[in-house]
Amino acid sequence: MLLLNKIVSTTNKRNGDFDLSVTRWGPDYGDPTTYLTLALTNNNNNYGHWSNTEFDSIMEKVNNETDVNARWQLMIDAEKIMMDDLCYIPVFEKGTATLQNTKVKNLGIKPVGVPYTFEYVSK
Repeated sequence: MLLLNKIVSTTNKRNGDFDLSVTRWGPDYGDPTTYLTLALTNNNNNYGHWSNTEFDSIMEKVNNETDVNARWQLMIDAEKIMMDDLCYIPVFEKGTATLQNTKVKNLGIKPVGVPYTFEYVSK
């Protein structure tokens, strides 16, 4: 029986005791690895127990790469593996628009965490 109407607990997810689960992940920091590392074989939040040695190998290279362009390409390659294998199926990405008076300067708008910082605002 497909468990669509059952609320899946975190324990059930960790045990793989589900057929389909919908969850969300909010980024902890402003880098794609906040999402990509979820799919690592040894990540405790990899509830689907998806495993791909090529993906894991690329992510190890991402962790050690110092050239930003090479690192970016590695992350694109890793994401392609995830999407081709249907590791996770992204449903949506949260976004927002901001309307700001042109007299307000230096409003900090952040893509993760607290959305606005007012420390350096001036008018």
